Amino acid sequence: MNSILDETVSRLKKTFAAYIIIAAVLFVLDIIIHKIFPPVEPPVLNLRTWGYFMFVISLFGGIGAPILLRLNFQKNAAKTKIATLDGYIRLQKMLFLSIFISCVSAVIAYLFPVQIFYLYGAFFSTLYGIYSVIPYKKKIGAEMRFYKLI
Repeated sequence: MNSILDETVSRLKKTFAAYIIIAAVLFVLDIIIHKIFPPVEPPVLNLRTWGYFMFVISLFGGIGAPILLRLNFQKNAAKTKIATLDGYIRLQKMLFLSIFISCVSAVIAYLFPVQIFYLYGAFFSTLYGIYSVIPYKKKIGAEMRFYKLI
């Protein structure tokens, strides 16, 4: 029973690490671009629109999508009375992808000199999203026991 949990946590940690490393590299490249080049202007529309757009994408990717994905998984598990390990792993990977989208939108918000409110909102919603999906053993074990996967 513990081997299933350990294997699942190991797989999820590898996937999570890959997404976070890519997002961190993008952020470091963004910082380097800020140091070397003058401020980047958005290709279309104005800064306020880009800031608002990136803020909304980051909020949805960091907070909204994880809630909707978890609710959908819970609804399907309750309706069919069956939750599978593959379905649970797929849910976790979709959560990681939504957080990655939030990270990318925060990086884009930082790339353009958007208003501070939108920039901070994008980063804080991304940080909250990252925190909410970190795959540590105790949390994954509790969720797997809840869905009767172990």
